[in-house]
Amino acid sequence: MKKKHHNSQKRIYIEDGTYFVTTNTFNWCPYFKERIFCDLFVENLRLCKQVKGFLLYAWFLGMIIFICWCGLPVR
Repeated sequence: MKKKHHNSQKRIYIEDGTYFVTTNTFNWCPYFKERIFCDLFVENLRLCKQVKGFLLYAWFLGMIIFICWCGLPVR
């Protein structure tokens, strides 16, 4: 099912679909060299998972600036 989103980004919603997301930090800043930022990211990911209700199959925080995750919405 394709829904319209209010901004210019194109978003595709697939019912019961698994999503793979990858991104990088703003201006390629190496935030994740610092342990505190890694811990903060993990806690935010846990909170988002709990609030938004999705199955998180895997995630990867690598090369200091990349974040990848694979999950399935359940709500």
